[in-house]
Amino acid sequence: MKSNSHSNYIYLGNDVVATNLSRSIDKHLDTRFLNKVFTNTEQNIINAATNPNIILWAMWAGKEAAFKALKKIYPNLIFSPKKFQIDIYPDVDVRDEITCIGTITHGKHILAGKWEFNPNKHFVHCVAGFASTKQNLTVAYTMSLTNYHVFAINPNNHVEESAQTRSGAIKYLISRGLNTKIKIVRESSSPPQLFINNQLLKNIDLSLSHDQVYAAVAVVDNHCLLQGKFY
Repeated sequence: MKSNSHSNYIYLGNDVVATNLSRSIDKHLDTRFLNKVFTNTEQNIINAATNPNIILWAMWAGKEAAFKALKKIYPNLIFSPKKFQIDIYPDVDVRDEITCIGTITHGKHILAGKWEFNPNKHFVHCVAGFASTKQNLTVAYTMSLTNYHVFAINPNNHVEESAQTRSGAIKYLISRGLNTKIKIVRESSSPPQLFINNQLLKNIDLSLSHDQVYAAVAVVDNHCLLQGKFY
């Protein structure tokens, strides 16, 4: 599989799931879906959880986020959910809003993951980061370089859903200090990229996700890593 990776760069993927939609409720009872998407170990973790449906969607979000990140390196990568193995730690008892970290493994690649659970607002969000460096970056360090934001949207259709996601992402990025003239450009099935005055911001990697009523953006500035600075 051909790789497009660059040295000293973190590639991001993210995924947000609205857990109160009709198609999302009690999905842990769908045996066919479980067998198609999750390994036996993952199914055991789901079934033993206090809130199995939330843990299911957390694992799903992790698989989707990791796929998005690796797809940037391997454009021909096919999404095969069981090949993305989730390890969230510590064990999560999801009753209140909480964030935690873990890993997503795909073959020889181990990605850092950070999850946000918010049962009160009915969403789960995951950011996955693959560090293409010669340094062994810890999960905590990789995620410390990453920023993300989950926000509500109110679209009437999928086109509006995508437009509101980009708009909300740009507002967030500007609030983080980026130039007010930034644009998010996405061509066909390629991942989104940031531009200022038609110039690609090569040091910044970002990912977008939306699920009807929620959207999310994740971003990392690779400037220090590109200069070979590791702290």
